[in-house]
Amino acid sequence: MQELIQRILREYPTARTSTQFAGEHEMRRAFRELKEQVENLEIIRNNSNLMVHFSIGQGNWSITPFLAILDRRNTTSTQRGTYVVFIFRANGEALDLKLGQGVHEVKQEFGRRTNEVLQQRAESARTLFPNLRGTQFEIDAELSYERGNSRSQLYDASTIFAKHYPADKIPNDELLTQDIDVLLQCLETYLNRGPQSQVPNIAEVTYSYDDALEDLFLSQEDLKTFIETASRKKNIILQGPPGVGKTFVSRRLANLLMGERDPSRLEFIQFHQSYSYEDFVQGWRPNSTAGFSLRNGVFYEFCNRAREDQSRPYVFIIDEINRGNLSKIFGELLMLIESDKRGDGNAITLTYSENTQDRFSVPENVYIIGLMNTADRSLALVDYALRRRFAFFNLKPEFNSEKFRDVIIAAGGSDSLVRKIRERIGNLNQTISSERRDLGPGFEIGHSYFCPYENIQNESEWYSNVIETEIKPLIQEYWFDDQDKVDTLVSQLNQ
Repeated sequence: MQELIQRILREYPTARTSTQFAGEHEMRRAFRELKEQVENLEIIRNNSNLMVHFSIGQGNWSITPFLAILDRRNTTSTQRGTYVVFIFRANGEALDLKLGQGVHEVKQEFGRRTNEVLQQRAESARTLFPNLRGTQFEIDAELSYERGNSRSQLYDASTIFAKHYPADKIPNDELLTQDIDVLLQCLETYLNRGPQSQVPNIAEVTYSYDDALEDLFLSQEDLKTFIETASRKKNIILQGPPGVGKTFVSRRLANLLMGERDPSRLEFIQFHQSYSYEDFVQGWRPNSTAGFSLRNGVFYEFCNRAREDQSRPYVFIIDEINRGNLSKIFGELLMLIESDKRGDGNAITLTYSENTQDRFSVPENVYIIGLMNTADRSLALVDYALRRRFAFFNLKPEFNSEKFRDVIIAAGGSDSLVRKIRERIGNLNQTISSERRDLGPGFEIGHSYFCPYENIQNESEWYSNVIETEIKPLIQEYWFDDQDKVDTLVSQLNQ
């Protein structure tokens, strides 16, 4: 491990700045070899819950490549959860081994408060390990990541404990293994303490329209309409083309309905073609004794929690709601979710109820937010029965919003970059919208494709990467039978 780490620190900065990110690059091979060495450590081999993952970038070189040790019981992605990770400094001057948190999912939920939330969670976790206070694993503010880089600041905030190794003082494999073991033991303790210790209470006294509007491109008038309709109808659907921020908006609507950020009263699931009534409501499932047990689905359990706390709103978000067989998934609940069919007075016997006294209802304090991608060609028409029970709202691209410009500028972009995005994607969206027979407004490109998660180091490279890896594949899908048009549109975007 020591030799590979030293080599990566020595060669990666030059590779990132002087060679193309493509093919089987020698740095990719070096990281793959390091991954294999870590996987072969006894402490990793003997724990079937652990998996090792590395990244040097997607489409472009990563500024801070990493190699992470994940526990499957907690997460299989570095975007969420807590894990042990080696982070290589962009300048090649040092390596950090840390117990840290994924920042992407927290950023999706908390927007501008991401740093604060990550710091709060990290400090809560540190209280579990007083023996590491005052050791080399305690955070040193002087060893933080590159100043002025927003993503690096999130890395700082997400750190629970970390050990810093200057490039000329990388320890031998035995000492590295000991340090990895220390943090893996911390991770094991952390996970065994249960959900409350993993996700500290971060509910606020209030969550206002001003809080929501800090991160949204919508107007306060639109937000009020959404909330007033949800309060009356109980069920709403946010629909729109890819990249308009449906998930982002839904979480903030949930916070407004609850009046605070409270993950314990929010559930988020995704429908798909194989999703069933048994997953959603109730059904017989195999058990460990080679028999079957009646198990409650996610919505059934959510409603039971809400029923015991009827003075507070609970919000259930369904992503890709139109990808499932809705009549099959909801069953008799299509009636119970109606606003005037809520409560114990409307309780009915379910399909798998074992006796007539076993009845179920949807509490009045449960709100359902469905998310629907209008550009999904594979979808059948939405069940009319569902349409009658939901109020529908259209979200559209917001490239001309002043807040969109603010996001680009805050990430280090220029006004000329903002104008280029607005002009070129605007022209593309006009083309998409005008083709009413096969496409139309529901297939336009949304603004979130161009909302950076980290600082923009090189405007041209960043823009080209978004076009090549995210926008071009969409165009190829839209005009799958007209390659000439695809080439023309991509060329216009890259001019």
